[in-house]
Amino acid sequence: MARGLFDALDDGLTPLSLPTASFLDRVCNQIIELDGGHLYRYKGNYDYYLTKREERHEQEEQSRQRALNLYRRGSNGCVDNLKLVGTKAQYRIDAFHELGKPKRTSCTACQ
Repeated sequence: MARGLFDALDDGLTPLSLPTASFLDRVCNQIIELDGGHLYRYKGNYDYYLTKREERHEQEEQSRQRALNLYRRGSNGCVDNLKLVGTKAQYRIDAFHELGKPKRTSCTACQ
């Protein structure tokens, strides 16, 4: 059965059933994922893709947690010192406002 699928792929036909992980491991040498409006490219088989995708998700979660912690610390400092605005350095106030702006990051492990 697998031999027939490989022959069909060579002829340019697309199988209609969902491929298994072992099939993808044997066939794929590059996987492109569309996630959240961003394209991620993985050069490797399906196991490599699963490993790197999990690493990317962990990195994104860590980054999100760091940004959230920075925002919490920055907002507490700004709220606590509302009456004492003159005592807080302007660069710290500006840095706090920059935290609210979205930043685009790229995953270096996926390239």
